Amino acid sequence: MIPCIDIHTHRTAPDTPERRALRTFRLGSEGALPDRPLACGLHPWDAGRPDAEQLVERLAAMPCDAIGEIGLDYVRTDRHDPRPVQLFDTQLAMAASRRLPVVLHCVRAFEAILTQLGRYPAVTAIFHGFIGSPQQAERTVRGGHYLSFGPASFRSPRSVEAMRRIPAERLFLETDETEQPIEAVYDEAARLLDRPTERLKQTLYDNFMTLFPNL
Repeated sequence: MIPCIDIHTHRTAPDTPERRALRTFRLGSEGALPDRPLACGLHPWDAGRPDAEQLVERLAAMPCDAIGEIGLDYVRTDRHDPRPVQLFDTQLAMAASRRLPVVLHCVRAFEAILTQLGRYPAVTAIFHGFIGSPQQAERTVRGGHYLSFGPASFRSPRSVEAMRRIPAERLFLETDETEQPIEAVYDEAARLLDRPTERLKQTLYDNFMTLFPNL
């Protein structure tokens, strides 16, 4: 049985034969670390925390398989505030040092994020919850990165068109913070892409194993 890969979720339920998830742990939040596979990082909304630097220092020793979610958000934060960019850069450097991919939160900050990624060519990124144009998607793929789509993406016609244009080998799907089962996300993506769900599951499982060969 090929599981549905959920590349970005805040749920902590264990994996099953039907589904496998990269769980996200937001540094500074309460509670124990979820089971692996696991992405850990300091969210861009938290760049103004007085303990932000100390939290990121902890990240160096945390048992994780990716750094995330990290990035930039120019709706919730001031684009002239240097702290989010500094925080993002520090975590990209850590990902490069640990040879880990990153899961990105990108809101109205596409050009700034590509600029920062360009400083770390060895780092592979997953743009989670992608909402953007086909042209932005194609630029992302040309940079060697992945795009992940979820329920919010499907409500954006240009994002659906972006999903149709990119190679399936650069695609992931996710539930994020929704209650929607990952199986339903796959069924909807398969309908939008006009391809069998089982074929989509196989391709995205292969993508997961390419990016995380030791899991």
